[in-house]
Amino acid sequence: MHTISKLLLTAVLAVPLLAPAQGLQLQKSADGFDHYNGQITVRGQYTRSFDDEILGDAVCFNVDDADAALIPRRGGDARSAWFCFRNQDTAVNTFKLGNKPPRGYCGHQGRATVTVNQYAVYTEESEGTDVAKLVSASAVGKAQPVRCYQGE
Repeated sequence: MHTISKLLLTAVLAVPLLAPAQGLQLQKSADGFDHYNGQITVRGQYTRSFDDEILGDAVCFNVDDADAALIPRRGGDARSAWFCFRNQDTAVNTFKLGNKPPRGYCGHQGRATVTVNQYAVYTEESEGTDVAKLVSASAVGKAQPVRCYQGE
């Protein structure tokens, strides 16, 4: 019985070591980014805005709150969990975002689960965004047009 207890204790202690099957590990900090190795899979909303003042025509991803903890942040960094794709052409093709939206609309959005790697957190105090390479996508919902921002 003593051997079984040891075996169970060893198994219980080993589970936390096996649990993080995915994740990002800081590789280096350079050029205004914290660069990470590894990959993550997150759920959320992909967006393509043709008229963003800062990003221009870019496909980005807003991570659901349930998966936000997978996005690395330094202490005190309270930004929301989102990033733009390094491989924009792949993202456009994956989410079938090739055509401009109808008149009066300035982009598309839809839901998906994505796996990304080569994650880099933007660390500067100016305008910028995290970036990641799209590896794969699943549960991709059909892109819906998004109305242009009208201001107040």
